[in-house]
Amino acid sequence: MIQNQNKHADKKADSQPRENRDTTDHSAAVWWFLAGCICVGLGGWMFIDNIQVRGGVLQTDGSSYLYLTLIPMLIGIALFAFRGASGLAWFLLFSGVMGLVVGVLLRMRFYFRSTTLGKTLLMLGLFAIGVGMVARAIAETRKPKLPKPPSGAP
Repeated sequence: MIQNQNKHADKKADSQPRENRDTTDHSAAVWWFLAGCICVGLGGWMFIDNIQVRGGVLQTDGSSYLYLTLIPMLIGIALFAFRGASGLAWFLLFSGVMGLVVGVLLRMRFYFRSTTLGKTLLMLGLFAIGVGMVARAIAETRKPKLPKPPSGAP
């Protein structure tokens, strides 16, 4: 029974006119996408590898009130345990986590390690080429299929 249905589906697909079938080959776009992802990853890794981060997270000497952002987060966790996943619990948890993340990021200092101009251009160039290749692959897969003009049209 299933084999008969498959044969019927194959006959139905074969009976469609060739111009109505989607014959777009995306294999080139897949290779552009993969190569672009490799370039973005390599360039991004080389760039991030040259960044040094310094700074404190939580200072309790009175100069920082970052630990106060833990209060809404802990209340949100307690509400999850008590009431389940309510809107207030999600809001308190999310606002506490975001306050903590923003506070930590604002206290960090990022320094770019000294490097040669050639290495810097290689890092940024790889990243830019990779972004371009990924964008090209995405554009290739989103090309609109143009209808063919009627055979009798001039």
